[in-house]
Amino acid sequence: MNWDRLCWTCLCSLLLVLPGRAANPPTASPLTDLAHWQASTAPGRFMTTVLPDGLGGAWVGVERSGLWHFDGLWWRQEPLPVAREMPLAMALVKHQLWVGLARSGIVVREADGTWQRQGLEQGFPGQRVTDFWADEQGAVWCTSDRGLWRHTPAGWTYQGGVERGLLTTLTGWPGGVAVGSANQGLWRLKEGAWQAWTPPLPDPRVEDLAVIGDQLWCATMGGAMVLTGQSWLPRPIPLALPAATGMHLAPTDGASLSIAA
Repeated sequence: MNWDRLCWTCLCSLLLVLPGRAANPPTASPLTDLAHWQASTAPGRFMTTVLPDGLGGAWVGVERSGLWHFDGLWWRQEPLPVAREMPLAMALVKHQLWVGLARSGIVVREADGTWQRQGLEQGFPGQRVTDFWADEQGAVWCTSDRGLWRHTPAGWTYQGGVERGLLTTLTGWPGGVAVGSANQGLWRLKEGAWQAWTPPLPDPRVEDLAVIGDQLWCATMGGAMVLTGQSWLPRPIPLALPAATGMHLAPTDGASLSIAA
């Protein structure tokens, strides 16, 4: 994912669709007093990744100030166990918060607030981690600068893909796993074999993937696309921002999608 240019203004759009919060928060809240938010409580201008927490708030990665939690009203910084790091990807897996970092691999936050490392000593060699996906068996997959990896209680196993450059995103898809590359398009991993996606994407610079119902959505540097039948169709996004600023697809429930750019 290319999230270093994701801006806080689009985070507002995402958070406004998160469930479980009052429609009219107090006027002193960051969402309704943007001047106060910018002056005293904003964690930074550039958001790198956003993950709804399931309780009406969100975990947010910020370019220069690390990891933050937004409870629907206020920000709280969560110190990472690695100094001066930038979260690029996050996932909630069995009450654990998995955080992929820009230079230091993976850290995992337990429910009690303690942290674990998932790095070379644990069998994972990646440094830049760009996305996570948990399969039905509870295994955690991730894309990285060292290809595609899968984690189970037995440890890490390499799934291939390093020859396809920086892998940026992945998601489950019937018959296999869909995997995006920063400059080599979309691929399918099926029964251990890598296959170029058919039909190919019009733009090979893949940033994010999301499954909504029976549709596969794909964010590229050229805009958003959706797989309908055997064709990729463009989906114009109503944002006053150029497509090249980066795009993040966040399913909010089984039938809707939030898009930040």
